[in-house]
Amino acid sequence: MTYQRRRFAAFVAALMGAALVLSACSSGDAETAPSATRSFTADNGTIDIPVDPQRIIGIQRGASNMLEFGMKPVGLGQLNEDPVWLPPAQRAVYDSTPVVADFKTVDYEKIASLKPDLIVVSTPDFIWEGSWDNERLQSIAPTVYIEVSNANWKVQEARVADALGKSAEFEARKTEYDNLIAKMRTDRKDVLASSTFALINRHKSTKEGQFLVEGRSFYCTTFGTELGVKFPETANQPGDQTSMERIGDLAKYSALLYPLGPDGNPKPEVLPVLDSNAWKALPQASSNRTRGVTCTGGLSYPDGIANLKSLDTALSTLPAVTG
Repeated sequence: MTYQRRRFAAFVAALMGAALVLSACSSGDAETAPSATRSFTADNGTIDIPVDPQRIIGIQRGASNMLEFGMKPVGLGQLNEDPVWLPPAQRAVYDSTPVVADFKTVDYEKIASLKPDLIVVSTPDFIWEGSWDNERLQSIAPTVYIEVSNANWKVQEARVADALGKSAEFEARKTEYDNLIAKMRTDRKDVLASSTFALINRHKSTKEGQFLVEGRSFYCTTFGTELGVKFPETANQPGDQTSMERIGDLAKYSALLYPLGPDGNPKPEVLPVLDSNAWKALPQASSNRTRGVTCTGGLSYPDGIANLKSLDTALSTLPAVTG
């Protein structure tokens, strides 16, 4: 072999050896290097969370927001709202995802078995404090808790979206909601200024022979209250439980609202009120001033948009009156 050929062969061998060393190092780094994290300020402290989480468990509003953003959690908790309100694509994800918690119990073993890299919990504080073991969750995966209520849902939903890496999508929905509110305040200003409303409701837990008059900013009135609908103040939330014997007290309002189900018909629980002779004898019933409105029960911009569009349809058919 000539001198030049020997030098070339040695050069090639050196290159191959270096390549093997680099390959081994790169492989080792990929296996041992931790995922990039960022600091996130949650209501349970400052938590280091993945920059790009891949296996998220969402609980209550955390789960609802994930479904609304088109994400697929590896596990979820019971939703605040009834799943029957979910659009078909979201319902398919919900039905095929392991449930790891309800409002009272948490299956920590199941959570651990799903190997999440992030857990997002967004519930009212009384549920978090009564049901969740923060230290145990943190031992499984970084866990952020974001307290949510009817008063703070906008700020808190923005924080949930941030944790999920969906802030841009959140801003688009916020803009749509804000534009709808502004348009309705202009289009429905006369009826909003001149009318008073009561929204009656019943739940599965409501006692027989009673109904609820919902207060401002609660289950079915949160978005309407922001719009400017004049709902009554009530002594208790979610509303004052009233005997059917006092249904005549509703006559003082300009119009009466009641919740519709996903099928567009009155919610089954409220039918005992609507089918009663006492309801039919109210002046609003005889003058066509009762309306059904969508009430998804959720606290998010998509929920608000759906509820407000239904309310807009109801208001558009009511003439301005003096309450």
